[in-house]
Amino acid sequence: MKEKVVTLDAAYRRFCVPSIESKGYMIENVRDVNKGRHKYIMCNGVRFCFIYKRAFFGTYSQQFQEEGVGESINVDRLFWCIDHHVDFILIGYPDGKIYAVNPNDWKQYCDSHGTYRKVIKVEYDKNWGKKVERKEATASIPINIMKRWN
Repeated sequence: MKEKVVTLDAAYRRFCVPSIESKGYMIENVRDVNKGRHKYIMCNGVRFCFIYKRAFFGTYSQQFQEEGVGESINVDRLFWCIDHHVDFILIGYPDGKIYAVNPNDWKQYCDSHGTYRKVIKVEYDKNWGKKVERKEATASIPINIMKRWN
């Protein structure tokens, strides 16, 4: 049975690095971004943003009346990827599968299909010592827009 990973760092080391290197890229620099939730990876002039997710966006079809599952990213993070000339957003899952999509293609799909939405996240704020509601804008795509990377 294939070993599953449960953290961004473990997924990066076990699945992302080998898959990038197997495609002939040499990793030159890696930075944690988005409060350590993503990795910004620079290789031979190609830029990646690696994101670890526990599961696909399973209610995608219910939210957007389209078949299948999808994936979401915060709109501000999508625009960050575009502004930083990221070539591929790589999304890894616990089973080791990684999918890739160009951030401009992601945005173009959302613009043409209206798959943006506002979500309310409830998180514990250490500074305030209580739960805080936060509204986030997300951009979603169906999984068939993404390409299997590894």
